[in-house]
Amino acid sequence: MLIPSLQLLFGLLVLVVGGEATVKGSLILAKQLRLSPALAGVAIVGFGTSAPELFLSLQAAWKGSGGLAAGNILGSNIANVWLIGGIIVLFSHLNNKQQAKQPSTLHAVAAGSALLTLAAFAYNASIPSTWGAALLVPFILYTYLALKEATQEQTRQQHGKKLSRNGIKHGTLLALVGLVLMLLGSEEVVAGGQAIAERLGVPETLIGLSILALGTSLPEVVATLVAIRRKALALATGGIFGSTIFNSWLILPLCAILLPLNVRENIPDLLLAPVAFALFLVGSKSHRRARLALGCACVLCYILYWGFLVARI
Repeated sequence: MLIPSLQLLFGLLVLVVGGEATVKGSLILAKQLRLSPALAGVAIVGFGTSAPELFLSLQAAWKGSGGLAAGNILGSNIANVWLIGGIIVLFSHLNNKQQAKQPSTLHAVAAGSALLTLAAFAYNASIPSTWGAALLVPFILYTYLALKEATQEQTRQQHGKKLSRNGIKHGTLLALVGLVLMLLGSEEVVAGGQAIAERLGVPETLIGLSILALGTSLPEVVATLVAIRRKALALATGGIFGSTIFNSWLILPLCAILLPLNVRENIPDLLLAPVAFALFLVGSKSHRRARLALGCACVLCYILYWGFLVARI
């Protein structure tokens, strides 16, 4: 147990360093490219911090571990919304100047639609390869609309100023280094946690829903905490939307194409995710006093969700 525990602690340390670099680089890029922090959160933090889910889930599907792949992605979605979203809503209450700002309606609608789309598969308890390919269509459409929005935002904020190439290079390098460090750190955390769980005899699907899901969501958690410290909640909120869309409309479909997924054991998770997202949205739009209660409710729901996972062993 000692070596896996040390591996887990080392991974957490690397994650913190990577999270600091990613958020700082993202804010620099947002300023240099004339993008809002919220949009930078969707594009850089959201998609970038989903890299662990992408690599681990595709690897699991390639090796025939469909339960591990599906559990990792679906569990990550719930962690994104209830745990990370709850933290954002809570801290927006503590500092009224830091409102839980959201990206444009496009990203909120896309994230909610992505979760509802996956919930529809609870009826047949499976995601065939053909449906996996079909889910790539809304992702392509969303990407086109997001790029169009980014272009329009840049045009509105130009004001005759030239882009700083050095600033863009610096921000890009910092963000990339941070993302790589978070990827490496999350891999160490997941490997350590998985080794501990396997020694305790925990089932594969439950490992995917709990250890891997929380472990691969750690980059988002760390990036969120760093963004809060830097008073950039909009960046963190955008990260939730981007990560949810990326997980649901790209990573899971790719896994389903490689290996048709049986999600019978994941039906509760498929149905819980849209509920979690709705609670987060209500909390982020509520009055300051209500945000305290709803933020606590989100975090408490995630704790209860873990209790539910333990009960399923």
